[in-house]
Amino acid sequence: MSDFEQHIQERMSRAYQRVFGSPANPGFGRPYMEPPVDIYHTDKEVVVLMEIAGIPEEEIEL
Repeated sequence: MSDFEQHIQERMSRAYQRVFGSPANPGFGRPYMEPPVDIYHTDKEVVVLMEIAGIPEEEIEL
C-alpha cells in the first residue's frame, strides 16, 4: 500500500470512529466494528470502496 493510500485509509478510519466510537469507547452502545475498505488510485482518480449501511451516498464527503 502506498503512503497516499495508507493516509486515506487512516483518515477514513478516523471518520468512521467519530461516528461509531473506538475499541476502548464504543459509541451508541454498539460493539466496535470497522467495515472493510478498499482504496486504490489510477492516473486520474482515487477510488474508495466502503460499505456503510444506513448512510445515504449524498451525505458522505471525502
